[in-house]
Amino acid sequence: MNRLLGAPTLSLSWRRRRLNAISTNPRNALESRWRAQEAAEAADALAACPVECVAAVRDLAHLESLCELAGDTVVLVYCETEASGLCKYVRPAVAALCRDTTAVVLSHSLRDAYDEATDLAQLYRVKQAPSFLLFVQGALVERWVGGSSARVREALLKWGQRTRET
Repeated sequence: MNRLLGAPTLSLSWRRRRLNAISTNPRNALESRWRAQEAAEAADALAACPVECVAAVRDLAHLESLCELAGDTVVLVYCETEASGLCKYVRPAVAALCRDTTAVVLSHSLRDAYDEATDLAQLYRVKQAPSFLLFVQGALVERWVGGSSARVREALLKWGQRTRET
């Protein structure tokens, strides 16, 4: 009947292919968006810190050995907890510090596997996260709570650490 009116008819096989493409397309589209988002997040992580330069401090003895290796270089220890949303928010900025300064930037989890305070947290009386400890020649010279990048840069400049921007 459509042929009489001049309207083109579509073959049944074309209609089935079109319906199959529509029915499977949302899943493929979601998967491709998910892969694209993962790739974008990985690229952002590499842009924030191209080298994995923020080393994790396991315990007090490990921190002492790293401070000894650093010599006269300022050592900044970022104390965090796994459950803190603010710590997760501040973590990329801390990773960027290793790129922006010549300081040694370290991270330390305040809780161990048994949810107890670590020996480092007990010795330096770190009870809140995120907290920062600043060491010069192995001695603690400054500590503060909070994730202000301006505060971190101010402390690094105060203790003679050059930033790569200046």
